[in-house]
Amino acid sequence: MTHLWLDLFIKSETKERWRLILITLGQLAPVLLADWAWEQSVDLTSQNEIEQYIAER
Repeated sequence: MTHLWLDLFIKSETKERWRLILITLGQLAPVLLADWAWEQSVDLTSQNEIEQYIAER
């Protein structure tokens, strides 16, 4: 697999679910999340980057 597109709309009530999903994806393979709308990239192998990304949404 080279690309996986996610339609992320992170609401306060889904933040924990998305946090766990992104952490799990990063544990499966070295994955980089490119959030085009926010012009941000997140290394999903880094739990700290995931935590910061989710907190900003």
